[in-house]
Amino acid sequence: MTSAQPIAGVSCWSCRSLKRRCDKKRPECGSCVRYRKTCTYVPPPKQMAEVNHQLSDLVQRLDILDEKIGMVRDRTMSLLLEASGEEDIPDLYPDYTSDSDDSTQENTPAFDIPKEQSKAVVTQLRPLDESFIPHPQAFHITHNEQGLSIDLNLGHMKDFNRFLESLAKTSGDRDEKARYEDKEEVTVKVDAQLLIHSLKDRLQESNRRNELDHFVHYLYKRPVGLEGPQELSGISDARSVLRLCLDAHFHCPGAQYPFISECKVYGLLNSLGDVMDNFCLVSLGAANARHAFSLHATLSNRDKASPTPRAIAYYMYRCAQKLFRDVFDQPELLTVAGLLLMDRYENFFPDKSSDNHLYHRLAVRMAHAIPDFFGFTKITKSDPEDVHETKRDRLRLALYLWVRDSVIWGRDTSHPVLATVCPGYRWTEHLYNGPEDRLSWIFFDRVVRIAHLALQFAQDMFKFRGNLPVPRMLFFLRCLDDWYDSQPDQFKLGDEYRNKNAALGPSTPQEMMAKFNRRLYPHKLLQQAMYMQGIYWSMKFALARSFFPIQGIDASTPSLHRQSFANCYHYVKQLYQLLWTVVVYGIHELDETSMCNFFEAASRCLRDIVSNPRNWEPVLVQNAHQWLCFERDAVKQSINYKVGFENWHAYYDDLNRFLEEYEAGAGNCPLYTIS
Repeated sequence: MTSAQPIAGVSCWSCRSLKRRCDKKRPECGSCVRYRKTCTYVPPPKQMAEVNHQLSDLVQRLDILDEKIGMVRDRTMSLLLEASGEEDIPDLYPDYTSDSDDSTQENTPAFDIPKEQSKAVVTQLRPLDESFIPHPQAFHITHNEQGLSIDLNLGHMKDFNRFLESLAKTSGDRDEKARYEDKEEVTVKVDAQLLIHSLKDRLQESNRRNELDHFVHYLYKRPVGLEGPQELSGISDARSVLRLCLDAHFHCPGAQYPFISECKVYGLLNSLGDVMDNFCLVSLGAANARHAFSLHATLSNRDKASPTPRAIAYYMYRCAQKLFRDVFDQPELLTVAGLLLMDRYENFFPDKSSDNHLYHRLAVRMAHAIPDFFGFTKITKSDPEDVHETKRDRLRLALYLWVRDSVIWGRDTSHPVLATVCPGYRWTEHLYNGPEDRLSWIFFDRVVRIAHLALQFAQDMFKFRGNLPVPRMLFFLRCLDDWYDSQPDQFKLGDEYRNKNAALGPSTPQEMMAKFNRRLYPHKLLQQAMYMQGIYWSMKFALARSFFPIQGIDASTPSLHRQSFANCYHYVKQLYQLLWTVVVYGIHELDETSMCNFFEAASRCLRDIVSNPRNWEPVLVQNAHQWLCFERDAVKQSINYKVGFENWHAYYDDLNRFLEEYEAGAGNCPLYTIS
């Protein structure tokens, strides 16, 4: 007989996040809640009968527990209704009894289930990010068709029953009834208040941690106090429940690792989302996340042995994901999301302790939601104009968050993206480790992914540039400049040459590449840095291209476009440097046709200004002439290096002829088409 081997599973969330093996060596699965494994053991054939017998016994025990819990719940609801003055018990739980046997229906309570329908249903909190949150089988939430939550860990069910029984007794106290008898409160409102009051009393005891877990577990599937969409008055009660649960993580003696309960708190937040509007849900999540961080900071200053904030960070991260995935159509909610994402760790850790890197990890995780945010903002031609404006606002916020995070990270000595996979890893150190350093590729992959998405949707957005205000256009460009200026010098290859002579650059591309290769730049890392350089210029190209209408600018052009073109002069010279970046560094991320169209449109606008000076201010005419001369010098230098487009010679001859005729006073010259 060959014994079956256990199937290798995934380590618990804590171990995987810290990149080390679990220190619990127990062979049985689920023996430790904190370090629960997710392996599956297949018993030998001779043991199958015993396993089936154990399963049958488990089902019977679950049926008995269902009946007991149902009786306690029925007693609790009766006392609550008596305290609130209601006459009938609301039909909160559907009747699942069978229609085939009438006698069974008469003798079976509404909360009971026939045995043929008493199949346990396992609900798993399906993770959105497998690399960060626990495996779904790390914990179980089991309920029957009635929707009542019960725990598979049968050893805790006695505590839960005792808690519900004591809760029912407390709810029936005359003082509690007198507290509400003069108020016209709905039943669910009273229910939530009594639950909170009872929980406060029991959290003072040292051995009530299991009851807290089961209490949140019970609320996960059926949040008591918010049974209908109309009962928004219970929001304050829901906030109190969540805050009590968060407080209990730190004040309960056994709360050294509150991860399991934290998942259930987040489940409660999701349940509340079914009966609350989105704004209340977001406010609730943000407020409790802030409360959790401030609470941890307070306790950390007083007690250095306080619990880790990792579970709170997980909760805050999931709240942020909830914001980005569910509330895209409400701009005020995006404001809340932005505040939640942009809060610096100084707000929560004023002492700047060693917990800073934990917040950086959280910031990176939440920043990963920004690509999803871009995915919901793609503009299509079928969208009405008002929808375009809303999506532009969303893109503006997302781009700003991306730029802001990059600016913050660029000024920090320890890069949080690298700290995510290796805490304490220094950004400056990995530049010397060569192309074999895997961390550098992790960093570039993440940043390039966001940059690509930003470029793609920026191009889609500016297809509808007619209704885009000029200040917002300039805001995008300034954001890109701020981001570029904040990056390490390794991203700015060639800037020192362009600052000296923007038109000419180094003597030859070969000399430039050789010099950079001697400056501690591994070949692959140099390619990645040039790639990021191309991404940066590509985005500026996509943004500023909308300033140049293909039809050109003349006296009939609306004032908005005239002002747009006047305000973009600062970027025209920089955009001509894009040519130098592409041809010298060998970056081929830009489509040649798009580049040709851009230069053609920009050159046409400049030539229109020069050829019609009466329509423009003298200083604009002078600047247009200077930038046309700059363009001619750049094209000539590219030809000398034997790089650029195939018909660069013809374009240079046409541009040079135009400038010579203009300087000689001959007037306008027909525009040569590149493409």
